[in-house]
Amino acid sequence: MQYFRLLFVVLVIGLVGAGCATHQLPSEKNILRVLTYNIHHGEGTDGKIDIERIATLIKDSRADIVALQEVDRWTKRTGRIDIMSELVDRTDMAYAFGKTIEIDSGDYGNGILTRYPIYEESNFLYTFPTDVEQRGLLQLVLNVRGQEIVFMSTHLDYWESDADRIASVEHIREAAKRYAPR
Repeated sequence: MQYFRLLFVVLVIGLVGAGCATHQLPSEKNILRVLTYNIHHGEGTDGKIDIERIATLIKDSRADIVALQEVDRWTKRTGRIDIMSELVDRTDMAYAFGKTIEIDSGDYGNGILTRYPIYEESNFLYTFPTDVEQRGLLQLVLNVRGQEIVFMSTHLDYWESDADRIASVEHIREAAKRYAPR
């Protein structure tokens, strides 16, 4: 009788194990981690510019591609540092920067950090029906494990006019169409 109980337990374990094998979790090599982060020109909610804090968050996220919004380069308010270069030094990632406006005697826009090689880079400045702050669409073609992928990053904002948001979306759609084969 004990023999049959043991056989039953082994059989159940075998069946459960076989069932689990058909629902495997993706391996680490098949995961692509993406982070989007509005860094507010490096200033935290405590009012301090702290690039190390931002870099630590990015490293801790283990992201492969990071879309950054509100990035300053060489502005007075951030002590004339190049935030993208500072983040590259701290994260060991490659970068692209898309300037949208000149502000505070420096540049301001979107950035992308990536662990993958950048094949192509383009920054498109939107045109709007009304007079709002200039925004852009930073576009990269990356080599992700031997496959070309297109990654786009933008920073839309709340505006009174829906027409401006709709115009932005139309620009994004057009850009996506240009990359359709990829």
